[in-house]
Amino acid sequence: MENKRQFNIRDIVTIGVLAAMCTIATSIKVPFGVGAMVHLGTGFVFTTGIVFGGLYAGLAAAIGSAFFDLLMGFSPYTLWSFVIKGIAGLIVGVIAKGFWPEAKPDRWLVRAVVGCIAAAAWTLGGYIVAWSQVTGSMAVALSNIPSSLMTSTAGFLVAMVLAPKLRKVIGAGSAKSCVISPAIPAAPPTMRGRDRGADCITLLPNFIGEKRLQRREGFYHDNGKPHPRKNC
Repeated sequence: MENKRQFNIRDIVTIGVLAAMCTIATSIKVPFGVGAMVHLGTGFVFTTGIVFGGLYAGLAAAIGSAFFDLLMGFSPYTLWSFVIKGIAGLIVGVIAKGFWPEAKPDRWLVRAVVGCIAAAAWTLGGYIVAWSQVTGSMAVALSNIPSSLMTSTAGFLVAMVLAPKLRKVIGAGSAKSCVISPAIPAAPPTMRGRDRGADCITLLPNFIGEKRLQRREGFYHDNGKPHPRKNC
């Protein structure tokens, strides 16, 4: 079933919300080194990957991180962040959960740890290249390695605290919706629409339209009571 999954409007809206949250999380930061900082954006990326999978985490991390750089004066890093953070979110999400948010992998905790480590390694290597290209100095890029390691470590700890709780909340919400909204059996064809045990919101417009048509055709007397001959 997962390979038949279609990208839809709900995915777009959810990714947009997650991207905005990624921007906010990245803004909670402490500057460190030249062009580097310790922030909570990585923790959000790791958590999103573990909970929602690679597609959501990758796009949310790419858009949110690039948007942060564009807004906060780090425009030379915008494209770098889009690629590096996007792939990092994809890595942790695919390893920890899968590509789509509906995936339910076994041993998710082990997979989450491996995914976070792999994403952190990719992020470190990617930003070493980005720092060296933007600043023009490999020495400056290497001096920023501690900030990347601290950010990834803090992100890993945040994800290990938040991800299990969010997985339970989201799982409980999905199960509750299935219990509250069971499939409604079809009513026998001999029953009138207003007597069926179906959704009242769906039946009400049809019911009102039927009454207006009946009134136009003389179904009612002038006093508003139904005509005995046509009352069924």
